[in-house]
Amino acid sequence: MRSAAASAPISWGRPRPDLQQQQQQQQQQQQQQQQQQQQRQQEREGGCGREERGNGSLLAAATAAGTAAAETAAAAAAAAAAAAAAAAAAAAAAAAAAAAAAELGLF
Repeated sequence: MRSAAASAPISWGRPRPDLQQQQQQQQQQQQQQQQQQQQRQQEREGGCGREERGNGSLLAAATAAGTAAAETAAAAAAAAAAAAAAAAAAAAAAAAAAAAAAELGLF
Protein backbone atom coordinates (compact mmCIF):
# COMPACT_ATOMS: atom_id res chain seq x y z
CA MET A 1 0.00 0.00 0.00
CA ARG A 2 1.48 3.33 -1.08
CA SER A 3 1.47 6.37 1.14
CA ALA A 4 0.06 9.73 0.07
CA ALA A 5 3.59 11.10 -0.25
CA ALA A 6 4.54 8.26 -2.55
CA SER A 7 1.56 8.78 -4.83
CA ALA A 8 1.91 12.56 -5.00
CA PRO A 9 3.68 13.75 -8.13
CA ILE A 10 6.99 15.54 -7.62
CA SER A 11 7.03 18.87 -9.43
CA TRP A 12 10.67 19.67 -10.07
CA GLY A 13 11.32 23.10 -11.53
CA ARG A 14 7.80 24.43 -11.08
CA PRO A 15 7.32 27.31 -8.65
CA ARG A 16 5.17 26.60 -5.64
CA PRO A 17 2.01 28.72 -5.51
CA ASP A 18 2.35 29.32 -1.77
CA LEU A 19 5.89 30.67 -2.18
CA GLN A 20 4.80 32.88 -5.07
CA GLN A 21 1.99 34.27 -2.93
CA GLN A 22 4.40 34.90 -0.06
CA GLN A 23 6.79 36.75 -2.37
CA GLN A 24 3.97 38.86 -3.81
CA GLN A 25 2.85 39.79 -0.30
CA GLN A 26 6.40 40.78 0.59
CA GLN A 27 6.64 42.96 -2.50
CA GLN A 28 3.34 44.64 -1.67
CA GLN A 29 4.52 45.29 1.88
CA GLN A 30 7.75 46.80 0.58
CA GLN A 31 5.84 49.08 -1.78
CA GLN A 32 3.52 50.18 1.02
CA GLN A 33 6.49 50.91 3.27
CA GLN A 34 8.16 52.96 0.56
CA GLN A 35 4.98 54.94 -0.07
CA GLN A 36 4.58 55.61 3.64
CA GLN A 37 8.20 56.75 3.89
CA GLN A 38 7.73 59.11 0.95
CA GLN A 39 4.60 60.56 2.54
CA ARG A 40 6.40 61.07 5.85
CA GLN A 41 9.32 62.74 4.12
CA GLN A 42 7.01 65.07 2.20
CA GLU A 43 5.20 65.96 5.41
CA ARG A 44 8.52 66.69 7.14
CA GLU A 45 9.71 68.86 4.27
CA GLY A 46 6.60 70.98 4.41
CA GLY A 47 4.53 69.27 1.76
CA CYS A 48 2.30 71.71 -0.11
CA GLY A 49 4.75 74.46 -1.01
CA ARG A 50 5.03 76.18 2.36
CA GLU A 51 7.96 78.55 2.62
CA GLU A 52 10.80 77.43 4.81
CA ARG A 53 12.07 80.06 7.23
CA GLY A 54 15.48 80.57 8.77
CA ASN A 55 18.39 78.22 9.36
CA GLY A 56 16.23 75.91 11.45
CA SER A 57 14.46 74.76 8.32
CA LEU A 58 17.75 73.59 6.81
CA LEU A 59 18.52 71.60 9.93
CA ALA A 60 15.01 70.15 9.89
CA ALA A 61 15.36 69.21 6.22
CA ALA A 62 18.73 67.56 6.85
CA THR A 63 17.32 65.68 9.83
CA ALA A 64 14.32 64.55 7.79
CA ALA A 65 16.61 63.36 4.99
CA GLY A 66 18.73 61.41 7.47
CA THR A 67 15.66 59.87 9.06
CA ALA A 68 14.27 58.91 5.66
CA ALA A 69 17.59 57.30 4.74
CA ALA A 70 17.58 55.32 7.99
CA GLU A 71 13.99 54.20 7.39
CA THR A 72 14.89 53.16 3.84
CA ALA A 73 17.86 51.17 5.13
CA ALA A 74 15.65 49.49 7.73
CA ALA A 75 13.07 48.62 5.08
CA ALA A 76 15.81 47.21 2.85
CA ALA A 77 17.11 45.10 5.74
CA ALA A 78 13.60 43.82 6.44
CA ALA A 79 13.15 42.98 2.76
CA ALA A 80 16.47 41.13 2.72
CA ALA A 81 15.46 39.17 5.82
CA ALA A 82 12.13 38.27 4.22
CA ALA A 83 13.88 37.16 1.04
CA ALA A 84 16.29 35.05 3.08
CA ALA A 85 13.36 33.45 4.91
CA ALA A 86 11.65 32.68 1.60
CA ALA A 87 14.87 31.16 0.25
CA ALA A 88 15.25 29.06 3.39
CA ALA A 89 11.66 27.84 3.05
CA ALA A 90 12.27 26.93 -0.59
CA ALA A 91 15.48 25.09 0.33
CA ALA A 92 13.68 23.18 3.09
CA ALA A 93 10.92 22.19 0.67
CA ALA A 94 13.48 21.03 -1.89
CA ALA A 95 15.32 19.02 0.76
CA ALA A 96 12.07 17.41 1.88
CA ALA A 97 11.18 16.53 -1.71
CA ALA A 98 14.65 15.08 -2.29
CA ALA A 99 14.42 13.03 0.90
CA ALA A 100 11.01 11.70 -0.14
CA ALA A 101 12.33 10.85 -3.60
CA ALA A 102 15.37 9.10 -2.13
CA GLU A 103 13.13 7.14 0.22
CA LEU A 104 11.06 5.99 -2.73
CA GLY A 105 14.17 4.99 -4.62
CA LEU A 106 13.76 7.54 -7.39
CA PHE A 107 17.44 8.49 -7.28
